[in-house]
Amino acid sequence: MGNGIMIPSHDSLELIDSQFLIEVLQGEDIVARKRGFTVNTCVASLPVESEGDMVGLPVGEKVRRAGNAKCRKSEGDELKSTCATSCQLACQASMETTIQAGAKFSGITVDETTQRRMVKSCSRQCTSGCFTSGKVTAFDVPSRR
Repeated sequence: MGNGIMIPSHDSLELIDSQFLIEVLQGEDIVARKRGFTVNTCVASLPVESEGDMVGLPVGEKVRRAGNAKCRKSEGDELKSTCATSCQLACQASMETTIQAGAKFSGITVDETTQRRMVKSCSRQCTSGCFTSGKVTAFDVPSRR
């Protein structure tokens, strides 16, 4: 196995929570609401081998069971840029964790170009999923790199 080959295959599981307002918090209390968008994205990485234990479960439950979800929140005036920011940050954090764990487990490293491709693929799927109707959107992105 050479450079640029991903550790054992993983799926990125994404859970997106979108709100069409921005809540101004003071501690745990909501003190005001204003126009805008709030997007909270959670991305977890799951080794393909463990998928058998989770067949038939909703993606959101898979994210929770994976136990390694990286969540990032973004607020803004435009839905597209708010989704893109939240997705980019969550995908970046999740892929970095996955790559580090894989390198520790197998010794195989991933070059920066491959890592950028993985993050871009995750972010693209996530951002397009962010525009679907409903408060929470969940989907998975297979990665065989």
